[in-house]
Amino acid sequence: MSNDKGKRDESKGGESEQEHGFGELRHYVPAEMLNVSFPAAVRGYDRQAVDAHIKRVNRLIAEIKAGASPRAAVRHALEQTEQQVSGLLERARETADEITTSAHREAETEADGIRAKAAELLVNANAEADATKTEAEKFLADSKTEAETLLANARAEAEDMLVRSRLEAENTVTRARGEADERLQQLQAELASLRDQTEARVHEFQADTSRRFGRCGS
Repeated sequence: MSNDKGKRDESKGGESEQEHGFGELRHYVPAEMLNVSFPAAVRGYDRQAVDAHIKRVNRLIAEIKAGASPRAAVRHALEQTEQQVSGLLERARETADEITTSAHREAETEADGIRAKAAELLVNANAEADATKTEAEKFLADSKTEAETLLANARAEAEDMLVRSRLEAENTVTRARGEADERLQQLQAELASLRDQTEARVHEFQADTSRRFGRCGS
């Protein structure tokens, strides 16, 4: 039983190989030899083995006819070459289509990456611009506050200096007036003393003169 199964498997393998090679020579075999069928019977030869044998016979006949006709052999070779070239061209077109599709896909992926990167750079640039604007506004506000503080301090210092200058001027004037009054009093006292001394001397001179004239008259 196992031997029969092995034979059937071998016949199937040989049949597939023969079908692959026989396809090229099929047009050399008469039609009545190709589609041959036998009535089924309970007893007899194995049907698959008979079919395989018929295909081998058809292939042999086709090879003999192809070898006997050089033109047919050349035509067969040309047809095979055309089929091979057509297959190569078809595979080349398929490969080119695959390469083109892959290139388009890669280009789209790269373009998407570039657009995403550009969008990220734009967002970062806007964020940096906003941060710079906020920092500039804060710096301007701080500078304005500092300038106002410096101006207020300068005004306060100027007013304080003005008040101190006025006080010092008033104190200087007061001291000068006091010193002037004191000097005036000293001068008046000295003048009064000189007046008294002068009057005393005048009185003495008058008295002395009177005494002298009295002596002369006596």
